[in-house]
Amino acid sequence: TFLCLDIVGSTKLKASADPLAVEFTFTEYHQFVDMIARRYGGRVHSTAGDGVTCAFEHPQQAFGAARTIQSGLVELNTFRNKIGVPLQLRIAVHAG
Repeated sequence: TFLCLDIVGSTKLKASADPLAVEFTFTEYHQFVDMIARRYGGRVHSTAGDGVTCAFEHPQQAFGAARTIQSGLVELNTFRNKIGVPLQLRIAVHAG
């Protein structure tokens, strides 16, 4: 099962923010996703820019990780986002 994440409007966010703030925030975002994927028994399969694909053995694991990532965005945006605009995510789960 794959969990795919994408930051909404990331190109625009990056263009209007300080490069160091962007690097810090996106590094924190990738670490955040990796930590939660591992907590649910998965792993980061690949990354491309702000896109992240995680792999899980079972759909329930991917769904649990997706819910935790969405709910954890409040904390990420409050304490680890230095670009001044909240991150919003598109998340998809594919099993098959």
